[in-house]
Amino acid sequence: MGKTRRRVLYGLGLAGAGGGGYVLANDDVNLGDVGVPNNVAGPPATENKIGEVTDFDTPLGGIPLKRLEFFESGAAIIYPEAERGECHERLALLHESNSLGQKNDGDGSVSVDDSDALRTWGYGNFDENITIDMRGAISQKQGYPDRIFKLRSYPESGVCLLASSSKTFEVPESYMPSGSQ
Repeated sequence: MGKTRRRVLYGLGLAGAGGGGYVLANDDVNLGDVGVPNNVAGPPATENKIGEVTDFDTPLGGIPLKRLEFFESGAAIIYPEAERGECHERLALLHESNSLGQKNDGDGSVSVDDSDALRTWGYGNFDENITIDMRGAISQKQGYPDRIFKLRSYPESGVCLLASSSKTFEVPESYMPSGSQ
């Protein structure tokens, strides 16, 4: 099989880490030479949809997503828009009380500080769906005051930071770790 441009999903397969970590690679991969090890798990199953969010318009113009679907397994599928613009290169999952900040890179440039994010992703090349273990990502931290989270779209650098936008939504109760509401 020759090299083709494909989105390859690798699970980090961290034993006991509660799942939730996936790396999306958008590189030329010769699938005949590269295999996924047997002990690497992918995202949870995307069967038995239990909810969705479809309105990603905000007072500041919206976030470039079509839809967010929740599944009984804890998985979520994020459906990005194909046209995003330069200020929407990455996506972060945060609790509503957290935010992205700015950090000085030491060379006079500013970049985004996404250390409060539960997970971050690059959008990919077009409108490729992003499947994540949202329950696993949420369960890695404890003590959330509520089930309100947000997806925040932002640039690689701080140039457009104010132009980035976020959308809050309520996750299913089953996505919350015990001890949280």
